[in-house]
Parts: sequence; structure tokens; C-alpha cells
Amino acid sequence: IIPPCMNTDPEIWFPVMEKDQSQARTAKKLCAVCPVRAECLTYAIKMNEIDGIWGGLTLRERRRLGQGLNRESLKRPQNQSRRPR
Repeated sequence: IIPPCMNTDPEIWFPVMEKDQSQARTAKKLCAVCPVRAECLTYAIKMNEIDGIWGGLTLRERRRLGQGLNRESLKRPQNQSRRPR
């Protein structure tokens, strides 16, 4: 199964601020059915990604979630390549 981010216009993952809520909602819906959502979210939190929707969450949502997570649990597994969104 191919993650939705691999065959969708990249602009959808980077909505312009809070102005484009419909774009953000669409990206989040695609993330909701993504087979690598958890890995994507873990990557974004670990690497402190500041732009875009990753794993179905905005930067603000990732920061909120990241505050409650143990950073050790976010270690990237060996041999895992970087995957967008």
C-alpha cells in the first residue's frame, strides 16, 4: 500500500497558516487511512519538523503530543529511511 503523501500534491501537506482549514482537513483525512501514520508522526516529533502536517497532526498538535511522550520512545529504528509526511 502506498502512503497517500506519495501520490498527492505536496502543497496539501503544507497549508498556509490557519487560513486554509479545508486543506488541513483534507490532509488529515488522508493521514487517517495511511499505513505509516504512526511512523510518520514519530519521525516528525523526533526530528522536530516545524512545517506541514505529519502523521495527521499540525505543528501545534505535535508539540502538545510531544510534551507527554518519553523522548526515548521516539528513537528511529535502524535501517529506516526518511519518509515524507
